[in-house]
Amino acid sequence: EDDEITGLGQSHHGGGGGGGGGGPLQSQHGGALTPAAAGPDPLDEARSYGILAYGNQFAAEGEIAKALACYNKALVLQRKSLGEDDEITGRTLRQIGNTLVEMGQAEAALTPLEEALYIRQKHAGGVGDSAAVEIANDIWAILHE
Repeated sequence: EDDEITGLGQSHHGGGGGGGGGGPLQSQHGGALTPAAAGPDPLDEARSYGILAYGNQFAAEGEIAKALACYNKALVLQRKSLGEDDEITGRTLRQIGNTLVEMGQAEAALTPLEEALYIRQKHAGGVGDSAAVEIANDIWAILHE
């Protein structure tokens, strides 16, 4: 369903040439690579930005559930390519939290917002960072409704 929303599926590589038809990844020296050894797909970060753009467009058109699906898919790609605590990952988590609030799921929004706040504070390095304050205010508003 997510692929129908964004039009972006798994990468589609042609079946011909290159000699690898769906088998294990091969290193230059002929040994099989494990997924960890292969590392993240360098295109995952770029794909995540495209999917976020789709999500923003859906949100602008009032299709909030589709926007949330895009944001979640982008988050998965960002965590794989950038890491769990990257600032961009944190921004996407905040977007997910705010979208959940918009959908009337304020309690569910606490988890991504709290994670976004943790990431922001980790990178901001101090108290009073305006983005961290905004996220804290979002959380406060949910807890005091």
